[in-house]
Amino acid sequence: MTSGYQPPVRRSTEKRERVRRHVVRLIDDMAPGLAKASERDLAAELGLSRSTVRATIEELVAEGL
Repeated sequence: MTSGYQPPVRRSTEKRERVRRHVVRLIDDMAPGLAKASERDLAAELGLSRSTVRATIEELVAEGL
């Protein structure tokens, strides 16, 4: 029997999901051979820390993206 309780989403998870969606969209829209945005540029564009961007990119790489 489940209680229906769902723990609140951690703020860091929300931030990483935002980075994830943004990076995947950039990759999908990017022509082959073009330079990728730097972590610093992505962090500034999204208003997040560079460490959040880096951790999310590392997750995407580990998943094979």
